[in-house]
Amino acid sequence: MAATSITVEKMKYEELATMPTAAAVDATDGALVPWDVADRKLLILLENAASAAKTVTIKSGGGLQATGDLVLSLQASAKTAIMLDSGKYKQLKGDNKELVLVPGAVHTDLYDGGGKNAIPWDKLQAFFEQYLA
Repeated sequence: MAATSITVEKMKYEELATMPTAAAVDATDGALVPWDVADRKLLILLENAASAAKTVTIKSGGGLQATGDLVLSLQASAKTAIMLDSGKYKQLKGDNKELVLVPGAVHTDLYDGGGKNAIPWDKLQAFFEQYLA
């Protein structure tokens, strides 16, 4: 059995939205939520209709902000919601991503160099030449 495909419903800010149709998800195969849009928040509504608690695991994404899987316990007969940030859970395609660590720098040093010459210009130039040229 394949993963259950979940349809993402876009909501408009400060407007009511119709509740989407619920989808039953098999514990073995899970669900696939397409996150092929710009970075944004995703509200997931969860319902456990079983008489025992269940575990929900949201797999970590493939981007630089990924921090690991999120494991939640959903009590029996519970309905709940969770808001997710796409940067942590979105699966990125391609291999053109890299985490660049700048030892000794704080985040403001990367705005103007901070007098430490902290901006890795060589890495930025190589990336732009390879992927944007």
